[in-house]
Amino acid sequence: MSDFLFGFQQYDTYYDVTYPVRVVLRDDTARNGAGYTFAFGLQGNVRGNAPLDENYTLNTGTAGGKSPAQSGTFVCDPDQFNSGTTSLHVVDNVTSAPVSDVQLTYSCGEESCNVGATDANGQWSGKLPICGGGVMTLAKDESYGQRALVVSTNLDTPLALGNVAIQPYRMLFGAVEKKMVEKQPNGDWQFVNAAVPLNSSEYAVVSYTQIDPAFGVDPVSGSFVYYGSSGSDNDTLIKLVPGTYEVTVQTILNQPLIIPQQTRKKKITPFNSVSFTIPEVDFDQFPSGSLELNGSRGYWTVSASDVDSQNGAAANDAVTFYALAPDIPAIPQDKRVVEDLQILNSAESFMTSNYHALLPQFGSSTTLPQPQNANSNAQTPTPIISLQTLALSPITPGSTVQVVVSILGDESNDATNAIKSVAVVQPSVAPPQQYTSSNINVHIPNTASGTTKISLVFTLTDGTQMTASTTVDVESASPLADLSLAVNTEPAGTASANPNVAQPLILSKKTLPASGIVPIKIVATYADGTTQDVTQDESISVGTIGMTDPDAIFTISDGYLHVTGIGSANITAQFGNQSLDVPITITQ
Repeated sequence: MSDFLFGFQQYDTYYDVTYPVRVVLRDDTARNGAGYTFAFGLQGNVRGNAPLDENYTLNTGTAGGKSPAQSGTFVCDPDQFNSGTTSLHVVDNVTSAPVSDVQLTYSCGEESCNVGATDANGQWSGKLPICGGGVMTLAKDESYGQRALVVSTNLDTPLALGNVAIQPYRMLFGAVEKKMVEKQPNGDWQFVNAAVPLNSSEYAVVSYTQIDPAFGVDPVSGSFVYYGSSGSDNDTLIKLVPGTYEVTVQTILNQPLIIPQQTRKKKITPFNSVSFTIPEVDFDQFPSGSLELNGSRGYWTVSASDVDSQNGAAANDAVTFYALAPDIPAIPQDKRVVEDLQILNSAESFMTSNYHALLPQFGSSTTLPQPQNANSNAQTPTPIISLQTLALSPITPGSTVQVVVSILGDESNDATNAIKSVAVVQPSVAPPQQYTSSNINVHIPNTASGTTKISLVFTLTDGTQMTASTTVDVESASPLADLSLAVNTEPAGTASANPNVAQPLILSKKTLPASGIVPIKIVATYADGTTQDVTQDESISVGTIGMTDPDAIFTISDGYLHVTGIGSANITAQFGNQSLDVPITITQ
């Protein structure tokens, strides 16, 4: 019976009842034998196991020293505390020191009784109501988390609970980074298990709640906002105790994100097609990332080793939360398509399949880069390396940014001499080079956009390697304004062979190379006046739509027009949000 949460004596389980009573007065001889019946209803009431009579007053405050919740019952009446003496000693879980002034509450069913507090030595003893499966809750001020114990009591039976440890709050700095889901050249999306800092225009909202039943009715919980523009200057102290937590993270990119309008063609017959327009999608703010750790995929477990000192080492004082971030903002605006938004609906499956990689990580807020595969016998000092870019404003994709390397080391030696070579590993891999200058040039790919991480790997003279990173803001590509197609109408090797825009283009066999292969070039022109040859771009879509069978006239592959016959057709090119139809006629 100890598993039940109600008491065994009559007063332990209280109830209120309201019920109808029908009163009937009947005289069968009235009305010359026809009879007469008079009926009416009354309402019967029982409150707190006792009948409600004319002396009952509605309870709106305290009565007889009992709270409103306790009125009408006897569970919390000290005269009914009939157990034997119960005792416990409350100690700090980390230091084992006694904890004074811990408030004790004993709950039985829906009744909760304040039964006292620990003394200066952390001791408490007293009697309790008789209850099977009662719960003793220990609560200190804001310096400790709650603790709850199942305590069953029996009539006149003493109970020694011994030492009961409560967890002090550990204060840590909270930070947020992202782990990206990136779009691949083939259109698939792939999770990249590498942490990326928030964009300078990005912020994150983090909340966590302890779900351990052993920690009472007021579990540890908290929330904070982390701003990418502030970085380590964020005031994000959070409180934790060892336990199991639900976690939610939401990152918001506080700048517009646009999916441009697109005009597309759909073939309805072998020789005809229709055009349709997909309207522009414009976000004032974009939900750039999220995370949910819960019962559906797994919680976040915090152990004592995560938050306390171990074997003389300093305790961790920081925790980094990760958001799963589909990297739509990194796609150049002119290459975004509305289908990219579908990845937001797949975030849940990516969270589940990458659960372990997305768990928050503990560390030190003052952690400096440490050597990998450190050689304890090395005679040269281990340098501390930091990076800073000379870009004071967002740079354009495809350009080169200069990174300045700063080195701190042992004052008695020149730490610079400890570095043998340096290699760029992000955003685009470059081979190692001799470390001869503190200025390193890093190429930013054409596909980069927004906050881009730059990582360099330094190889020391003793073979040790260490990594240092920084970030740079890359502006989005200028909107695509025009698309043009040029065809070289003269044989390869001819001095005057220059591509000309074909609107329309008439070809004859006598002007073609003997192989019947004609180079074509597709050029994208952007709003800022810059141009780009996109013929070989993986996202270019080139098709043929003709009045006769286009395959009998020409085919297009690898940037070449392969002439196979005569006739008229269209060369159709689509890149980004631009589409181009070039009519072409090939004659004998």
